[in-house]
Amino acid sequence: MKKLFIIFLCIFVFFSLAYSQQNPKNDLTLGSSLQNALAINPKLLSKNQELLMEREKLLQARALYLPSLETNFSLISFRNYYPVAVESNAQAPTILPASEENPYYSIRIAMQQNIYTGGRVAAINKLANAGVRKLQLEIEIIRTEILWNIKTIFNECVYYNQQIKYYEAQPRARSDAQIAYKIDMAYLNYNKRFLDLLDAIGLELNTIAEINAPFVPIIKILDLENCLVLAFQYNSKIRLSQFDQKTDMLLVNLELTRKYPTLSASVAQEWDGADSIVRDIRSWYVGINLNIPIFDGGAMFSRIRQKSIASRLNTINQSRAEDEVRLEVYKAYLDYSFYLNKVLESKLHEKRSAYSITELELIKNLNNSYYKLEYAVGVELDRY
Repeated sequence: MKKLFIIFLCIFVFFSLAYSQQNPKNDLTLGSSLQNALAINPKLLSKNQELLMEREKLLQARALYLPSLETNFSLISFRNYYPVAVESNAQAPTILPASEENPYYSIRIAMQQNIYTGGRVAAINKLANAGVRKLQLEIEIIRTEILWNIKTIFNECVYYNQQIKYYEAQPRARSDAQIAYKIDMAYLNYNKRFLDLLDAIGLELNTIAEINAPFVPIIKILDLENCLVLAFQYNSKIRLSQFDQKTDMLLVNLELTRKYPTLSASVAQEWDGADSIVRDIRSWYVGINLNIPIFDGGAMFSRIRQKSIASRLNTINQSRAEDEVRLEVYKAYLDYSFYLNKVLESKLHEKRSAYSITELELIKNLNNSYYKLEYAVGVELDRY
């Protein structure tokens, strides 16, 4: 009998472990949610790929400082009454003599180096570098939005979870139906916000997990002026508008470089002939190329005026972005100060547990207002 009991116990443990592996339950904390979101959120992953592309463009722009080296091989059959130039991908075309050859070989190695471009190559590199920095700022904006969204949703999930526990602890004698309805509504709100949390993180909506976090008010004494200073220093929207203005100035400088002459040097060695490519028939050249722009119908000046207008427009947009951020910080600070005073007056930070429904809602609003203030400032306030 004892052996039989042990066998059944082993079977039960085996199937329990197998079921737990097929249906794992993970504890979601605020820290793990934020960490997972930064690792797998689709929006962030997409922007990171765009950043990799911009970095490749920067490498492409830096290559303009280096010489270009090309080689060309041709095998041609022809009959010419006079010399003919055949276009190729090399620096110079292949010149076919006035004769008949079958076959005719041509091998060319050519190199070209820019000597002076009027600052055009430097301007292109600055623009490419600006593109990388702009993508980095856009990633910071998305990152800030993701963190704020997850913090807010996670706080509401914990709130509804505490609401469920509160109603389930209430006596059922007086109004069982009313309490049951409130419990069902709390479960409904919790499940919907939990789905929002999974979506914000980037997890599958059928992920099985449980919220594991305490529900306590965030108490932090903040100064409005300090929050405004941090916002103008770290808020990505302001930094992006400032950066757009600098980018437009770089575009203006790039257009101005088009009026300057460009100077380049090129050198090439060519082997050509019939029957054999190893015969001592060689051609070579070393040259200096000077290109001087004279007149393009005034298109360059029109492009410069367009970039200047765009720069002034970005200056206006920057001022408007600063006003919007200032307004967001003011309103978020007022909300947090209001709920913080209510929490301090009722001494909820000393209570730690057994909150009433009104107290739970007050804590939820306090924490959400704190996260909203962090989002408006653009940086986690715990660092300062």
